[in-house]
Amino acid sequence: MTYHDEIVAEVRDIREQLCNQAGSLDNLLATLRAEEAKHPGRMAKHVSITSRAVNSDIQQAYLISGKQKIAISR
Repeated sequence: MTYHDEIVAEVRDIREQLCNQAGSLDNLLATLRAEEAKHPGRMAKHVSITSRAVNSDIQQAYLISGKQKIAISR
């Protein structure tokens, strides 16, 4: 017995519709890139752990060994 999730089914249906409308993978990717360019504020941004504000209750020290950076909390 498989579980049917309505949201997953809807997303898969929409994905199939978009692929059919585009006609090819190249057209689909071009369309997606154009939509991304129209709305740059909607894109997720990578935030480095070193640029986040540190909670004042946590003391963090960084040990740098070669290329590895290890955070120690206590």
